[in-house]
Amino acid sequence: MIKAYRATDTIDKKSKIARVLAHIGDEQVVSLLTNALTREHVGRELTRYEGQSLGQVAECLGFLARRYDSAFNFLMQGIEPAFWSQQPGPSGPYVSVKGFSGDCLRGLAVSRRPEVPAVFDSVRARSTGTVARALSGSLVDAVYLYQMQQQYGYAWDNGEVYLTGDFDAYMRMFREWGQTPEGRDWRRWSQTAKGITNRMIKPPRTRP
Repeated sequence: MIKAYRATDTIDKKSKIARVLAHIGDEQVVSLLTNALTREHVGRELTRYEGQSLGQVAECLGFLARRYDSAFNFLMQGIEPAFWSQQPGPSGPYVSVKGFSGDCLRGLAVSRRPEVPAVFDSVRARSTGTVARALSGSLVDAVYLYQMQQQYGYAWDNGEVYLTGDFDAYMRMFREWGQTPEGRDWRRWSQTAKGITNRMIKPPRTRP
């Protein structure tokens, strides 16, 4: 199956194959995907769509991190903006240090590993200034995604909770989570990190 991943394929096709491989692959697939993120596209100018597709490879590593420490350890390195600053990598409108770090945060969420919440809390505690502003939105997304993974398990992976690609349904669930005590706390921190007043966070509506 790993032979299906060809260097000559488009990045979009590679990312789709990577998602399949991430569910059934072994350590070879971990190496394949980490190479795709760090070496395979060095010096290339990627379109926005290509950059988004490449970023999804980090989420694929999250599936592998359920089984392999090597994938988990790569994602732990990848949440640090400094790690990507040291990579030659590609360039383009969706290729950035904060973008790849955010992708790795979501990869950790997909891993479902029990140590992930402590990792998120640590990122939040030590992120100040520029780093907090850059990563706060991605961190909140990752916390939400981890909670959905815990709540729904494989039904979330399989698209049974909402149809894959249905952005409105996804955001509706995100807004509902955002009104829980945990969601409100994380959103308040994110708004503060971005320099937005807490008044922007509306209290939950009460029903008559």
